Amino acid sequence: MASVNDLIDQALQFKCNPKSAQYEYNKALNTFYEVIQILFESLKQINEQNEIQKTKTLISHLLNQAEQCKSQLNPIKSSSDPISQIFHHPIIDIQIPQYISSSPQVKINKQTQNEPIEKSKKSNPSDDPLEAMIETEILDTSQSMKWEDISGLANAKAMLHEAVILPSQYPNIFTGIRAPPKGILLFGPPGTGKTLLAKALASQSSACFFSISASSLTSKFYGEAEKLVRALFTVAKRKQPSVVFIDEVDSILSSRGQGEHEASRRVKTEFLVQMDGVRGAGDDRVILIAATNRPQELDEAVIRRFPKRVYIDLPNEDTREDLIKHQLSKVSNNLSESNIKTIVQQTRLYSGSDLAALCKEAAMEPLRKATNEDLKKGIIQEMSFESFRIALNVIRPSVSPSSLEFYTEWNSQFGSK
Repeated sequence: MASVNDLIDQALQFKCNPKSAQYEYNKALNTFYEVIQILFESLKQINEQNEIQKTKTLISHLLNQAEQCKSQLNPIKSSSDPISQIFHHPIIDIQIPQYISSSPQVKINKQTQNEPIEKSKKSNPSDDPLEAMIETEILDTSQSMKWEDISGLANAKAMLHEAVILPSQYPNIFTGIRAPPKGILLFGPPGTGKTLLAKALASQSSACFFSISASSLTSKFYGEAEKLVRALFTVAKRKQPSVVFIDEVDSILSSRGQGEHEASRRVKTEFLVQMDGVRGAGDDRVILIAATNRPQELDEAVIRRFPKRVYIDLPNEDTREDLIKHQLSKVSNNLSESNIKTIVQQTRLYSGSDLAALCKEAAMEPLRKATNEDLKKGIIQEMSFESFRIALNVIRPSVSPSSLEFYTEWNSQFGSK
């Protein structure tokens, strides 16, 4: 029995055949019917919300392709009898994504009417449903987040500005030996701002930004995961300049071993091949940025493909003071400068997220002391040093000294100074 991917490829070949005969459209329509029915049946057995959404997106795309075939066979009846009604299901709300064209996109190559069409020569890049799914991972860069919103991390900001922002502004200068690195690895303890740096980069750069996680590149269909990896780099090259950010990269590209599952190994191999493919094209402006808390679990071949490896350390005293003052500016408080200095000294092993949680817990202390009448009138006491003293016993640091020693050692061996 043919796989879903094979059926989709077969249907697209029928639909995009240069002969454009009615027989070919009919065969394509029947094949789309078969694939859509299989996907609807598979939805009944999927529990993960992300997989459900990906399958719905694929169904929506295939319904649109089938509608195009039907409009070629019977244009009048197609407009009044939508094809989606055939597959109506009470628990599924299918909507055609905006990025999928609703008009037929069949191209006829008059010079090669007698030659069979190749699989890679499709009429429109969006005809590939896998590429359409990858395009859903493009992050909205309209959110106004600036570098100044992130305290500290001067070294990481400077490196990202040099590797991404400047080359997009002056592409004629950053060429040849001055071309920016194709891979940047951000590693360090959890909660230190690695993902936050990526969000600021997406907002400040003019590049197309892809936010990828393990769920974006997994599928229950055999062989589709590695095709998703290939589709990711294909779309990134087409929309260059582009930045591909992979959060928790160790969940995708961990070290390969003998007891590893075949599907996971194939995905890693395809990723390594595509990363080398990006590096091999000198004129491609595609940068891969990855973040991880466990750099020791990455495969050596993966580490080699990230020439810049930036250590994102715990915030120092000045950064912790800035973070605490930024949080305190949101609520009324009576803390003095000496109180803040004392809190800074007592939070040596706290990460940025730990400090945010600490300030939030301290802000809740005055609410706990307020009565219902006070809350109705909006009367709440100011935050005090005592609020922080209580919060320090509740919110503890999430990073151990031994972990810091490991990160320092790994940075001295592999990190960029």
